[in-house]
Amino acid sequence: MSHGSVLPLFTKAGRSLTLTDPEMTRFVRTKEKAVELILKATHNNNEL
Repeated sequence: MSHGSVLPLFTKAGRSLTLTDPEMTRFVRTKEKAVELILKATHNNNEL
C-alpha cells in the first residue's frame, strides 16, 4: 500500500464506501480500441 493511503482508515472503520456516482458515464471499449485512442492522442498533441 502506498504511503499516505486512506484505504487502511476505511478498512478499519468497517463501513461501506461508495466510490461511484449514479450520474457517471461509463465507456466500454476493447483493449485494442483503448490503445488506438491513446496512440492517436499522443500523435495529435492530446487533441482527440
